Amino acid sequence: MPGDDFEFISHCLKSLETRTDLSWRIFDETDLRMASSVASRRRGYRDQEITEEPFSIHQRLTALSDHWQALAVLPTKPERWDKESDSTFIPPLINGLLSGDHEEASGGDGTYNLSLTPEQSAEADKIYQKWLKTYKREASYFKDHPPKPIGWVAVPKSELSIRNGWATVLHDGAVQQSTTMKLAVGMAYKPLYDTLQLPPVSWRVPGEVDDRTIEDRRREREEAKFEWEQAKARRALQEDYLRQLGA
Repeated sequence: MPGDDFEFISHCLKSLETRTDLSWRIFDETDLRMASSVASRRRGYRDQEITEEPFSIHQRLTALSDHWQALAVLPTKPERWDKESDSTFIPPLINGLLSGDHEEASGGDGTYNLSLTPEQSAEADKIYQKWLKTYKREASYFKDHPPKPIGWVAVPKSELSIRNGWATVLHDGAVQQSTTMKLAVGMAYKPLYDTLQLPPVSWRVPGEVDDRTIEDRRREREEAKFEWEQAKARRALQEDYLRQLGA
């Protein structure tokens, strides 16, 4: 959006373009894929350029989104429920800092150290703590109520076509008994889950003590309402700006 801090956005992008500690778990849990994809597509106005947009933001976002998407469909990508999702890291789009980057910005391994002001750091920590609280609550529920697979994906032991495992089992959307029987030998299987349902409102992390006062709860509701109104107002501005670009 016009008026946004493009330099800071560029720094954030450079961190994502070069970092080597981004696991698939973090990538999935923080919705980086969706955010980058929507930002790069601009909701259908991908070919529209923002006048005098500095730092090649759009082009870099598109390249980063395409990079992640290409890696996400490779057979080597672990599923979200696999333990390897925590320890498998996404190769960076850029190996090392670009020429012209300051040496002091380097993390020592070619990554870019994102420097935040005290205000930005406080805001980032606030967002993180809110996300972490939600994550712990949902994780504790699913640990106590593990989801049951709705099916099993056939995976060749050669690992050559993990993403296409069902192609050898399904034909025109129907399971063929003879084909399924043949796959019983020489095949491995991975569980297939439906979309997980959120925990009930009453669920609390076991052992957690809720010591919030009535005033704390009121303040949380007011903050949530204010954040929702801010997000709604920004979406309206974005939609209006996109219409101007597409005019």
